[in-house]
Amino acid sequence: MLTRNLQDVVANTEFHTAWIKVCEFVLHTKPNSKAALFVQRMLPTEQAIVARLARTLRIHDYPANRVQARQDIITQARKRSTPEAILRFIHQGAKQSLQWYKERCDDPKHHFHDLWVELSEHQGAILADLEEILNIK
Repeated sequence: MLTRNLQDVVANTEFHTAWIKVCEFVLHTKPNSKAALFVQRMLPTEQAIVARLARTLRIHDYPANRVQARQDIITQARKRSTPEAILRFIHQGAKQSLQWYKERCDDPKHHFHDLWVELSEHQGAILADLEEILNIK
């Protein structure tokens, strides 16, 4: 049975694996859009996040290859018909993710505190880049 802390790592891996699939979908279906330009920058960060999470899972004897992408995120992204709508959907996900990290970073004794701090920095950079593209202040 997984501990609550390790469940968070698994859930986070599922979440970020889904965003990789969303990036790939955008690059395949809307290759010349501003959404594609953004996800070209987002994709390597998401891949690095998943690699970091997978390493954490392996350290804790959980096979990272058992983790699947969250299909609901992929399905919702595919329902967005315009590049702008896709970017707004990614923006919502990035905001929620950053909030999730911040809640865990508030507890310096949390088992994975350093991991959440590291990943919140990556998520913050994605969100800032996206808000610049969407002209959100």
